[in-house]
Parts: sequence; structure tokens; C-alpha cells
Amino acid sequence: MDKTDYFEKMDALVNDKQTYEELKRDPTPALQRKLNSKILTLKKTDAIDTQRYYRRGAQYHNHRNCTDYRNCTNLVYRCDL
Repeated sequence: MDKTDYFEKMDALVNDKQTYEELKRDPTPALQRKLNSKILTLKKTDAIDTQRYYRRGAQYHNHRNCTDYRNCTNLVYRCDL
């Protein structure tokens, strides 16, 4: 499959209104807050040490006008626990 075919198939999948619905707002920041809260709880209960707490990662990247689906990620989570 060449690049053009790939992008055509991706567009067809993403634009399928029966499978996906457009959200009124991006849920990523709320998910990030919940995740960071849980990681903080792990630190407070000494389940993880301070170094691992500061290396945690729920990092939010907003790509509103993203057209390259391979590089368009909203929530990048890094876990070194």
C-alpha cells in the first residue's frame, strides 16, 4: 500500500459518521488531570518514589489542525513505574 492509498483509507475511516462522532470538547485535559491525580496519590502513599513521580508523564499536546494522522496524538503517556 502506497502513501496515497493509506491516506485515502485513513480519511474514509476517520470521516465515517456511523463509527465516529465529533466531540463538543476535547476530553484530553480532564483525562490528564485524573491521571496526574492518581500518580500523585501513588507518590503520597509511597507506592512510587519522588524521582519516578517527577519522571511521570501525562503530557498533553493539542493538534487541532492535524492532517498527518501518524503524528497527531493528543495524550502522550510515559510510564517508568
